[in-house]
Amino acid sequence: MSPSTRTFRLVTAERARPRRRESTPEPEVINLTMQSDQLLLTVPEAAHRLGIGRSFMYQLIAAGEIETIRIGRLRKIAPRAVEAFVERRNPSAETTVADQTDLDRSPATQ
Repeated sequence: MSPSTRTFRLVTAERARPRRRESTPEPEVINLTMQSDQLLLTVPEAAHRLGIGRSFMYQLIAAGEIETIRIGRLRKIAPRAVEAFVERRNPSAETTVADQTDLDRSPATQ
């Protein structure tokens, strides 16, 4: 009988396991198609118009700050509801000027 010979390969710890390439998670991509004649907006589209995140938009909806329309499971927002929210948050410049004029005429400043 012939003696069997086996060949072994010495592997260092670094080479024992191939290194996995560290993958960076891809950011969530939301495809937005903005059309000016669109009757209703999705929540991400409305959030994009306001320049806020989707989660914060849902917080505003839950608080009743922005009016929504439910269609089945979907929640849609009318563009006028977004505009109304902005108007409530940012009073017009005319009101601010009128208020300043009233403050200038108040007896406490005279």
